[in-house]
Amino acid sequence: MRSVLFSLVLSFASLATADHVNTFAKWGSWTVESGEETWFGKRYDRYPLWQMFDRNPKTAWVYSGTFAKPTESSNQVKVTRKLSDRAWVSLVPEKPVVVDELKFMNGYNKDAKTFKRNLRITEVEIYESWHPGESFKPIRRVRLSDKMGWHSIRLPRHSYSSLYIVATKVNRGTDPDVAISELRLLNGGSDVGPKPAKYALYSEGDECGCACETKLMKSNGKVIRLFTGEEQDTVVSADGRYFAGSGFLKSDYDYQKESQWVTIFDAFKEKAVFHMRLRDTPWWSSYGLHWTAKNVLASEDGEVKTLWSPKK
Repeated sequence: MRSVLFSLVLSFASLATADHVNTFAKWGSWTVESGEETWFGKRYDRYPLWQMFDRNPKTAWVYSGTFAKPTESSNQVKVTRKLSDRAWVSLVPEKPVVVDELKFMNGYNKDAKTFKRNLRITEVEIYESWHPGESFKPIRRVRLSDKMGWHSIRLPRHSYSSLYIVATKVNRGTDPDVAISELRLLNGGSDVGPKPAKYALYSEGDECGCACETKLMKSNGKVIRLFTGEEQDTVVSADGRYFAGSGFLKSDYDYQKESQWVTIFDAFKEKAVFHMRLRDTPWWSSYGLHWTAKNVLASEDGEVKTLWSPKK
């Protein structure tokens, strides 16, 4: 038995603190974020975050990244973050959700052999507020049997603005991999968490935020489009069909004019349906993109402007 800290965070805060950008994926009305540091030392590319929600126990999210010692070029984020502060996942809905139960398939449930090879969580603590390296009082502490299948944890029913699940003990397998095959947030038996992703915006994150790339991907890993640039805006319509990005797009960056662009992709058709230059602007600016009702894309740059709406 070895003690390790793994956390699942339901939070309505910003994706990143300061300039640091964590690994994250967006689809539908949810953002799922982790402390994997895949930008720093990627180990896997076939166990992405959305596989916790694909209704298939033979797939899994497996912690990626590296725990290598900091180098001279690493900044203080890398120096101060321990293993216990890195292995976490966050679920961020657009609006708070009412939850009374959490269910998850602990470990890699593909088969018994694979399950025993990976780390299995055996004790969890649940928090409404939590931050790596700081002390908070848990609302629940639960020991889990070391077995395949669903584990259920009842929670006080109310609208949570933050919910943290921290694994304080694990059984170790031959591989040092934290894995979760399936995850659900429930209210009265109904699933209120992320639905299976057909398409997702995905980023491996970045230490300083200045080179962060966001990929528009199919759930099978196919990259449809790559967005780049600091402080870029990438937003997804509530139905998961339209993905909009502002900032510098890799094929459209004009170093002389420093132009900012917005592009909308129809994931169902796998093609761009809108592309325009917004303005000449400093490269660090954001354009405030957001989706309104009926898949209308608007911006808020001093005033709200409608940029695009689907054809009727």
